[in-house]
Amino acid sequence: MRPRTLPLSISGVILGSSLAISFGIFKIPVLVLALLVTLSLQVLSNLANDYGDYSHGVDNIQRIGPKRALQSGLISTRKMLVAISLFTSVAAMSGLGLLIVGLGSTISFEMLIFIILGLMAILAAIGYTIGRSPYGYGGWGDLFVFSFFGIVATLGTFFLHTGHFYLKSIYPAAALGCLCVGVLNINNMRDNSADRNSGKITLAAYLGYKYARIYHSLLIAGAMVLNLVYLLVTERANASIFNYLIIIVFALFIKHNVDILKESDEKKLDPHLRKLAFATLLYTIVFGISINV
Repeated sequence: MRPRTLPLSISGVILGSSLAISFGIFKIPVLVLALLVTLSLQVLSNLANDYGDYSHGVDNIQRIGPKRALQSGLISTRKMLVAISLFTSVAAMSGLGLLIVGLGSTISFEMLIFIILGLMAILAAIGYTIGRSPYGYGGWGDLFVFSFFGIVATLGTFFLHTGHFYLKSIYPAAALGCLCVGVLNINNMRDNSADRNSGKITLAAYLGYKYARIYHSLLIAGAMVLNLVYLLVTERANASIFNYLIIIVFALFIKHNVDILKESDEKKLDPHLRKLAFATLLYTIVFGISINV
């Protein structure tokens, strides 16, 4: 289930809820169910990724990252499929409960849109590495992570709290999306050589290690710029000194970028993945404090 990935998965819910609180609206049931949905989707994605990479021969002795369950023989493929089915059901049922709490039990246009998004999220979690042509093997993983972990998670949570969209919230949502893609990019840079040898062409593998690091730096820098733009367009830039608490987290991002650009050995990237994941979670928490104090 890869517990170290779970803090990152709840970042969109925290960010969307923080934005809702800044509007004076907050529903505890929405927060709880949204957390359950995003955690179950993340676990589903992790399990499906373990199964998919093992089935396609990507998980082999050349792999650098943490131990995989199927590759190491800890569980059977049958049990993995049972676990995938279980978490698909949990994601679907908790998602339906979330929509009823946030939108009511009456079928509406908004309800249909969210049902479609929910089904797409489940299919995206499974289809990243499972199937004849998994999109993660064609370099599309970055786009899906940006869309679902950043935009959909943040704006969707905000809407279920408040009942409306706030167009300017696209800036922090996109910033979070960039950071989540950054975590994926570290993972892909770390596994670059093994992936290419197995036919898994991620965007990092396509760019090559040198340019993938530059791409990574642009993602992190872009996240910081988008956050500052939000402060300016919402006229928070002169509102309170607390709005600039986020600069503390920016210092971590800048150090992270320097470390990545200096790291010449892709095999040593794994610790940076965990650091960026927790820094991203910290970003959403500090951002929430900064706009609500």
